[in-house]
This record gives sequence, C-alpha cells and structure tokens, in this order.
Amino acid sequence: MKRLLLAPLLLCALLLWASPLLAQTDDIFIHFAGNGLEEGGFDWSDPGDELNVIAIVTNVEYPPELSIPYNPDYEYTLVVTGLISNGEIVESGASTIVYNLGGFAIYEDTSPDASWDEYPIVGTPPASFADGTVWLSGPFTDFIMWIVRDWAIGNFEGHIDLSGGSALPSFPSTEAYTFGGALWPPHSPTIPPGYDVSIDGEAWVIPTQETTWTRVKGLY
Repeated sequence: MKRLLLAPLLLCALLLWASPLLAQTDDIFIHFAGNGLEEGGFDWSDPGDELNVIAIVTNVEYPPELSIPYNPDYEYTLVVTGLISNGEIVESGASTIVYNLGGFAIYEDTSPDASWDEYPIVGTPPASFADGTVWLSGPFTDFIMWIVRDWAIGNFEGHIDLSGGSALPSFPSTEAYTFGGALWPPHSPTIPPGYDVSIDGEAWVIPTQETTWTRVKGLY
C-alpha cells in the first residue's frame, strides 16, 4: 500500500502548530475545494461525532514522464467519511481535535453532475459526489485538526494508506502522498445548506522519507 500524508497549508503564519514538507518540482498535485460537516454541527466537537468532507477536484498536475489517468473533461470528487472525534481540547484560545478511523476516496465520473443542492447526511455523502469509478482510496491511520474559532480559521493533517482505486497502479510506488488544506469555520454565507466549514487545499507528492516535527519546522 502507498502512504498518504495529510499536512496543512501555512496560513500566513497565523497557525504555527505544523508545516508541510517542501514539494518537489516533479510532484503530482491534486487541487480540491469543498465543504465539511460534523455530526451535531461544528460549533463544538464532542467525542463520538463523525466528520465528513465533500469536495470537487479542480485540477490534477503531474510531470510528463508519468502517465496518470486523469481526464480534465471528467469530474473528480473527493469524499471523506467516518472520521470519529475524540473531543475538542482548548488551550490558549486554540482548539485541537484528534479523529480516529475514517476513509478517503476520489471518484471519477464521465458525466459531471456533482451538486451542492443535495443536502448532506453525516455518513452518507451526496450521491452525485460518490458516483462513477473509485480513482484513489484508502483508510486513515490518523487525523488531527486545529482551529482558532475567534478567527474562524483552521488547518488539518493526517495519514492515509492508499490501497485502492483505478489510478493507484499509475502512481509512483516509492513516493509519499501529501494532502494539505485549510478550513474556515463556521457559518459562512457561502457554505451550502447542511455544511459547517469551507475547505480548500491540494494533494501533492514528495519523496518518501522519515523525519521529525523539529526537522520539518526547520524548513521554514
């Protein structure tokens, strides 16, 4: 199985808990934007609440020497379900939420039909976002989120073991997959009904390497 590292985007130095590894010039970039919802709403994360993320992949970039089966005329949607909260912990105005379990999937659909008008239900993503062929998928091994609610911003990171999808054989077997994003909670007027947060980010590929948070933070 291939290992996918979820890491946060740097938010103008406002969130300093974690930093992504530097991307390489020959990386694969999977850009996405969407929304998230949590059981019971996202004003507070209680133990046992489930977090879902629904997004549209806006572009996939990759070096010409790779043959990634991506067709820009198709629709690619990203769905995360089953992330279970351990509860929200607040320290110095910043919230930390650790999640367990959960799964990740990108769907490829030849007929673009993803619609935010479909009201989401926790645990069951809108049908138009979870149709077509599974392009990439895998279970989470960990997931953590940081939020400054007074500033209505946050970020997240985690790890996924990629284990399925039609595109999996085309991805470099010796690479690590980094998936970064930022979120803006809650109650934005631009968020579709039924969702709690807006999410924007990208997945990219970096060489597999062991490291520590001290070494990662030293990159900046």
